[in-house]
Amino acid sequence: MSEYATDPRGDGPTLVSDGPVNAPAVLVLDPAGAAKHEDIPASWHELLGTRHVVWCRMPAGDALFSAGEALAELADRHVTVDVVTSGPDAVTAMDFVRARADVVRALLLVDPAASGARLAHDTRGMRVPESPGADAQAADAVWEERYRARIAALADAGVAVRTVAHSPGGGRDRIPPPLPLGHPDVVERITGTLHGLDGETAGALAR
Repeated sequence: MSEYATDPRGDGPTLVSDGPVNAPAVLVLDPAGAAKHEDIPASWHELLGTRHVVWCRMPAGDALFSAGEALAELADRHVTVDVVTSGPDAVTAMDFVRARADVVRALLLVDPAASGARLAHDTRGMRVPESPGADAQAADAVWEERYRARIAALADAGVAVRTVAHSPGGGRDRIPPPLPLGHPDVVERITGTLHGLDGETAGALAR
């Protein structure tokens, strides 16, 4: 049974999309289930001028199936596709993009070691507490080491995997990691990473 099977956040639409349909696309796999009221989070609206954003609310029961259909539709448009997710669904997202590595350019992760109220485990079985003020960046480094082979396999298949944001800890952190995907700091880091990837793609095409 899915961990989201009885999650009340599953109420509402599975997919919400906005932005120019033939623009480069961002497929968001959101474990928090934002966009419940059929609107992309306001912090993402500036990106909608240049990106087509498909927001998949992972607590919805048919989320992965619907995300797969959305990805197939984007593939038919022959647009660049980047996937974004955060901690609870980071591993699921790696499997998801591996199956369509021919379509996805990059997987961007936020607090990949985090699992909400649960605990992450490092490679030695030691538990890393996930709470405000925890060293999320160190925990994410442990996570990346644990999944190094899978990250490398995705890179070999042409999909870059990048951790783009970590919970800062301290007074700014009022909830446990992961940071919400609509958090302004997260959107800023995602935007900068997308621009960097665009530059890399343009440079590769110019060679």
